[in-house]
Amino acid sequence: MLHLQMSQLKIGFIGAGNMAQSIGLGLLKNGFHISQLMYSSPSRGNHQPLIDNKFTCTKENRLLVQSSDVIILATKPQQAAEALHSLKQEFIGKCLISIAAGLTTETLKQYVANDCAIIRCMPNTPALVGEGITGLFAESQTRRQYGPIAENIFASVGQWVWIDTEQQMDVVTAISGSGPAYFFLMIESLISAGVEQGLDKDVAQQLAVQTMNGAAALLKKDPRTPTELKVAVTSPGGTTAAALTSLEKDDYEHIIHNAVAAATLRGKQLAAQSKK
Repeated sequence: MLHLQMSQLKIGFIGAGNMAQSIGLGLLKNGFHISQLMYSSPSRGNHQPLIDNKFTCTKENRLLVQSSDVIILATKPQQAAEALHSLKQEFIGKCLISIAAGLTTETLKQYVANDCAIIRCMPNTPALVGEGITGLFAESQTRRQYGPIAENIFASVGQWVWIDTEQQMDVVTAISGSGPAYFFLMIESLISAGVEQGLDKDVAQQLAVQTMNGAAALLKKDPRTPTELKVAVTSPGGTTAAALTSLEKDDYEHIIHNAVAAATLRGKQLAAQSKK
């Protein structure tokens, strides 16, 4: 178990893509010193923006693991096995935090030492602008011992929430991991509908984006439920009522449920494939 203050903690990222870089920059903004952070990646293209920001970079995953207390696995899922190959003993006494989608705790245990703590996480792309939400899962002892470390890390790019069972991670992925794409699709549809009804595209985009941004802000600050806020904005016989009636006629809720179910199922399939 690690017995270090956050100011002493060494964090290494295996993988240096956008999410890993955003977490590192978020940590710097929240009190971490650049000397506490290190990245490994085989790609020089990923190194350059990190070097520009004075981060330590290496191509050697072994060196990174040896130099770190907490290792964040930020590769694509299909690259994880290669990235962690032959490093099992280097993970003795360490904590592995995985943001690689679909890799279960059981799968990750194959690559690390028996006493390595494992935390599985699912951030989402709004983390790139500090507005993310990250689902966290760990076995009970690991959560007690290392949970505060994971919370500090992901608080640097937004909010975090713990889930009770690892099976729920597939639903987290479907709602928050994939969720931004659902909202982008809705914005895309609102823009095209506005253009179809005679608006300039830039005007339609500004209206749609700020309406969604404002609705989200209202939902966060107002104590009323989404249902109560929907009712409050809907006058009987008015324009909103006409729009909602049309959505209900097209079974909008069922469409969303089907989308989340499809994403959840695909997550389970990917997790099963990772065990083979």
